[in-house]
Amino acid sequence: MWEILEQIAREFGIQEAYMLLNVICLGMFLYYLIRVAMGHPLPEPKKPDPTLLHSYWFSHWWLNLVLATAWVSHRFFCVTLFPFPKEKLLELVKGTPKEAEEYFGDQTPTVHVYETLIEDLDKSPFLSAFGRFHAQKQLLDSLRSRIAFMEYIVAHPELTQVEIPAPIIITGLPRTGSTLLHNLLACDPAARAPYHYELDPGAYYGVAPPTKALDTEHVWFQRSVYSWDTRFRLTPEHFAELTACQVNTPETIAEDTVLAEHVLPPLKYAAIVGKRARRMLITAPNKRNVYMYMRRYYQLLQSGQPDTTGHWVLKAPMHSTSLDLLRETFPGARIVVLHRDMKQVVPSSATHLLREVHPSLRGKALDKKLIAKIAIEVCSERTDALLAAGQKSLDTVDLHFDEWIAEPIATVKKLYEQWGMDVSPEFEAKMVEYLEKNPKGKYGEIKYTTEEYGLSNAALDCTFGKYAALQARTREHPELTSPRHDDEVHAPTTA
Repeated sequence: MWEILEQIAREFGIQEAYMLLNVICLGMFLYYLIRVAMGHPLPEPKKPDPTLLHSYWFSHWWLNLVLATAWVSHRFFCVTLFPFPKEKLLELVKGTPKEAEEYFGDQTPTVHVYETLIEDLDKSPFLSAFGRFHAQKQLLDSLRSRIAFMEYIVAHPELTQVEIPAPIIITGLPRTGSTLLHNLLACDPAARAPYHYELDPGAYYGVAPPTKALDTEHVWFQRSVYSWDTRFRLTPEHFAELTACQVNTPETIAEDTVLAEHVLPPLKYAAIVGKRARRMLITAPNKRNVYMYMRRYYQLLQSGQPDTTGHWVLKAPMHSTSLDLLRETFPGARIVVLHRDMKQVVPSSATHLLREVHPSLRGKALDKKLIAKIAIEVCSERTDALLAAGQKSLDTVDLHFDEWIAEPIATVKKLYEQWGMDVSPEFEAKMVEYLEKNPKGKYGEIKYTTEEYGLSNAALDCTFGKYAALQARTREHPELTSPRHDDEVHAPTTA
């Protein structure tokens, strides 16, 4: 048999191969011709699964080559390139100065959160080589900044006595236009919003804070630019995708989530770690540590510009789950809660999360249905907290996306009227200028559907039905009002 096969192989030339292909094609043609003649429908082409996700591909060919080498060395030779520095991270977590507890409280909850996450990331089968490289840099920057800031406060305890003017705080559900409202309110010459370089974990250094809002000569700004370059210079396509969702550069206004990452690991790692660590990231059991740290940090920033800051304008969706703690941290705060149809919020949140974490995923984690599940968990945490808060307190202003986004400047005027504050001509002119310079889609469009994440409108309606019903009632019969803060209005000053 072997000799016969060997003889056929030696005599099998190009002409024979061509004839064989012709026979195969003719046979397939006759097969489908007979099916059609007998009335059988042709097989429909298989539709691509929109929930399937492929490994991230970078624009630099040599970066892909390095990552492929890392995969081969790990898969076939059990050698891990870009190893996760578990021991070094754990050492930094536990390196909190003992004296800092007087100003930051007991750090045990924060240490527990980081220990759980670090252990999980170290063993995670879903973390790519690039993910290990990016995670170690991000966590090292956060933990080093945390220790450096605590040591600075211990050395300068007088900063803990600095008074923070009652801020305006924007919170609510994610992907509700909060960034636009944040930037519009920051146009007020009497307002002060934190810049990204001031909050960036990779930028902090234990020196006096900037004495003007955007100080490009300050060491924080220089370090932030370097940190930003090292993160995105080699991955410009990733930066472009993130910018389409939310613009973040050293000189843009930042939300409190950036500052919270000094004390709480980024929420995006929920797509990589196990259930226990994921729930810790979503529920944040160290919330009191986070808000104490946040207050001390804003006291530091306030000390640099005590005479030019009328009030702060802060923003973060994470505040919606801790409204009582937020009021305790910033007494007299004016709180704006944003709402939107959950059939838009969930897929938009999933898209933002996916763009953040996609380069760090591998294996079974490359599944849009998993991303959607995490987005639903995060949104459920927010809506449950807002439902509970709506029953206990009436001191917030509720804005619905489809209503306020149509007339943003008019909305700001109404908010200021409720708070007993004036919108100066300069303030209004700056808002008009901002809207003209930043039209919708300036940095790219975000396209998403519920189907690509394996979701359905019916399932979302069922999951968030109670929240949607409450919002429908409040829109028809508004019940939540905001108290006036006439005694806390400050005269306009130079931002």
